[in-house]
Amino acid sequence: VTQQYKWIQNFSKKFYDFNNVYSNGEKIFAVIENGGNTKIAAFNKVDGSVVWERELEEYTTSFHFYNSNIILTTDLGGLSKASIISLSQNSGSKVWQRDFPWYNNMDSVSIDFGDDQTYYKNYLFSPQCDNLLIVDLDNGSVFFNKQAAFRNGCLQGKISINEQQAWFYANDGYYANCYKLPTGLKFK
Repeated sequence: VTQQYKWIQNFSKKFYDFNNVYSNGEKIFAVIENGGNTKIAAFNKVDGSVVWERELEEYTTSFHFYNSNIILTTDLGGLSKASIISLSQNSGSKVWQRDFPWYNNMDSVSIDFGDDQTYYKNYLFSPQCDNLLIVDLDNGSVFFNKQAAFRNGCLQGKISINEQQAWFYANDGYYANCYKLPTGLKFK
């Protein structure tokens, strides 16, 4: 690293704490903790000026670029709710949002987004201990949210997808496992 800077912006009076910084080649994005609030902001890559910023009501647990959108998983914490939010990369406007109460009586599963999400093509795969949640990134619809027969009772960590064989690989405690993917997934 050289000590030659293209630009430096001091946001100490505007933003409290930058968590992570991401770039799509056109803009720079940051998830920002602002006291008790969370924000996401987009910055001009040429001079670092703020292009847009948006308040989030939840703490952001993951960030992913998908087509012209940003996919965020968020967690309100404290037995409340978790969400998946799709925002436009250009404007920060909300494209869609899918909320999951911490204990969803309809699906009988608690949804808690940690850092174990796997993004594969047009789906988000999220292990929820003994459940597997699959969400379509185009519209936020839940493709699959059911109990899976995991050997040790709790799926842990990210999963790996083998699209050709229609399998996924997972860590389940001390075991490495290979499972069939749910039928009907249409990868784009």
